[in-house]
Amino acid sequence: MAIAVQTIVDGPRNAILKLVNDTGAAETAALKVDVSALSPATSSVRIDRASVSVTGGVGDSASLLWDATADKEIISFPAGDSQYYDFRMFGGLVNDAGAGVTGDIRLTSSTGVTYTITLWLVKR
Repeated sequence: MAIAVQTIVDGPRNAILKLVNDTGAAETAALKVDVSALSPATSSVRIDRASVSVTGGVGDSASLLWDATADKEIISFPAGDSQYYDFRMFGGLVNDAGAGVTGDIRLTSSTGVTYTITLWLVKR
């Protein structure tokens, strides 16, 4: 049982990361994508696609956040969500967090939530 980030692909332009929490432990703004740790390092990423499986109780969720002075929610996945999202048709999800933006992605989840989220990222 673990909370982990697995790098599947980390190429010159694209990265694919798998985020897993199979413990049900709550997370508060946990760092999931550190853009400076990608190879080559970048200052920002765009989310083009996401494959999501989230379990938990009614009202529970897992939310992705752009890291900034005041973190900004990217998207929230409610418990019971199990699908594939394709954001490419409108240019992907780009960082619009404002002041103090780092380019990193964080995650917040409720107690009892387990998830597997795979993100297809484009380095910017």
